[in-house]
Amino acid sequence: MKRPKNAETRTPIKGDINRQAGQSARDWLNDFVSDQALLAVLPLGIMLFWLWIELINRYSRKPISLWLIGFLLILSAINFVWRFHRLRRHAKLMRQGLDGELYVAQIIERDLIPQGYRAFHDVVFDKGERKFNIDHLIVGPKGVFCIETKTWSKPMKGETVATFDGKFIYLNGKATQCNAVGQACALAKEASTLIKGLTGLTIDVIPVVVTIGWYVRKTCVGRPKVLVVNEEALAVFVENYPGNMSKASIDLIVQKIGVTNLAKG
Repeated sequence: MKRPKNAETRTPIKGDINRQAGQSARDWLNDFVSDQALLAVLPLGIMLFWLWIELINRYSRKPISLWLIGFLLILSAINFVWRFHRLRRHAKLMRQGLDGELYVAQIIERDLIPQGYRAFHDVVFDKGERKFNIDHLIVGPKGVFCIETKTWSKPMKGETVATFDGKFIYLNGKATQCNAVGQACALAKEASTLIKGLTGLTIDVIPVVVTIGWYVRKTCVGRPKVLVVNEEALAVFVENYPGNMSKASIDLIVQKIGVTNLAKG
């Protein structure tokens, strides 16, 4: 039976869809690839079209400017190669970050969900010109944990130690290019504000930085305000954290965040 061409249709999906781990990274990667590919190909395409027109003019014995076209065509080719190289480099880093978020999400589902925790992935904050996201927000008996995932590349050989001095993280003794600890603290504060606005509860959200694949060595004294762990130790640190949250508070936070953290688009 043929379907009428102008028949109105609607989606068969009835429920809401929660945002998935790495969704912001996927969206950014798709937009970046599309934009950069267009910027790389468009000038080259224009110059090739111009060359084709000038070749037609030559055979038609009209004035030509092949030297100018050749020069601009070379510039367009250089622009194409440079943008393609940049695109590959950024896409590789974003893909690595996306894989890291998916990997941590799997570990959360494996180790913490059975212990009574709920996880929300890619919690987005949109504040006008500022738009950012929390990779993972975990709600459970020990409190609320804001997780910033870092998928830093590792050397082919040698040690892979992430040293945490209470303020900064050093990879094999070298400072990282981003302040992961500061990011985690800022996001945890935003999460506390979000929960306060949604539920009226005053919750100190615990910031966590997960350094995937790096052994973490803590050099600070006492318990720092930020947890820095690798992915395999995440569940142990969360379960041993000296916190306590009532089931009523957990249920209220989970309900309110669940409503706001829906897939967009």
